[in-house]
Amino acid sequence: MVNFRIPSLPGEPLRAALVDNFWTVDPKGAASFECPPNGRKLFVSYANGDYFRCEFDVIEDRDQLAKKLPKLKHVSSYPFGFPFTMVKIEQELSGIYPKFSQEYMDTGKITIGDTVMNASVIRIAT
Repeated sequence: MVNFRIPSLPGEPLRAALVDNFWTVDPKGAASFECPPNGRKLFVSYANGDYFRCEFDVIEDRDQLAKKLPKLKHVSSYPFGFPFTMVKIEQELSGIYPKFSQEYMDTGKITIGDTVMNASVIRIAT
């Protein structure tokens, strides 16, 4: 299950959120919004250049995982049960941390990159 809230600018309503795998997007605040009917992807952009992207993929085996994440080493040693659902999150917000990309997560104090987290609870408060 994924829960993620895009921080709003002061005085703005909630921009977008993913709570218990359910999307909520304020259509008045978004410059563009893309979500195909299967709900596997979400892309929301804003007039100031901020954006949020989230994509789910079902990973059937280690070979597919290695193809999806070619920079990772030692994929064969990861203790994952297959199949599993992988989520990729990207977020760019003007002057606000954390920043998420497909390459790294930057909290403003530390940067984490080239990693996979399995069954993890991650809480970041800004």
